[in-house]
Amino acid sequence: MIEQVTVYLAILAVIVVPGFLAAFLSPKWDD
Repeated sequence: MIEQVTVYLAILAVIVVPGFLAAFLSPKWDD
């Protein structure tokens, strides 16, 4: 069970972090 949760969190982080950084560092949302 713990392994599945770790893998799920890892995948979620890999998907969310780059998108969050791109949206946060890019000023296009404020345009």
